[in-house]
Amino acid sequence: MVQVTPSLRQLRQPIELRNDLIGNGVLVLDGESYQFTQDYVFTAPSAASDLILGGSSNGRLVWKDAKDRTLKELQQVEAGR
Repeated sequence: MVQVTPSLRQLRQPIELRNDLIGNGVLVLDGESYQFTQDYVFTAPSAASDLILGGSSNGRLVWKDAKDRTLKELQQVEAGR
């Protein structure tokens, strides 16, 4: 089962949201990770990755596309850097 780190346990809002999404079937356990069953909008990439990974993370580095490019790399390309 996916573990939640002590640092995330101290933050009430992400834990409650995670539990709500699991309870509503928006997040389902698929092996050792959670998968979304439908679109869900977060306020920031790190908020989404923290919730999924169960701890603090940099969403711009964690989220990757099918070609293994990070969100940060995609944003830099889009910005013309």
